[in-house]
Amino acid sequence: MFQPFKTKLPRQYDEKALKDTLSAIENRMGLRETARLFKVPCMTVARYVKDAKAKKIGRGTKLNAAEERLLVDLPKKKKVREWTTEAAESWIKLLSELEE
Repeated sequence: MFQPFKTKLPRQYDEKALKDTLSAIENRMGLRETARLFKVPCMTVARYVKDAKAKKIGRGTKLNAAEERLLVDLPKKKKVREWTTEAAESWIKLLSELEE
C-alpha cells in the first residue's frame, strides 16, 4: 500500500545547544542524558560525536567548487557581451567614421 509522505520539520534546537551538548559529552556526561538536557535529537548528537564536522547527509555534488563558480559567472559574462542599443549605436558611429 501507499505510505503517505512525512513532512520534515525544521530544527527544534540551535547551534549553541548543539555545541553545549558536545562540550558536556567531552566532560564525561552520557549521550542520551545530554541530548535530553539540551533538547537535541539523540541521533544528531551521536552523528556529531562520531564526526564533529557533521557531513551533509545524502549524495555529494557532481560539480566541484571551481566548476560551480564557472557556471555562476557564465551568465554574468554573457550579460557583459550582450548587445544593447548603446553598444550598437557606438559601433555604427565607429564604422561611419572609418568610412569617411
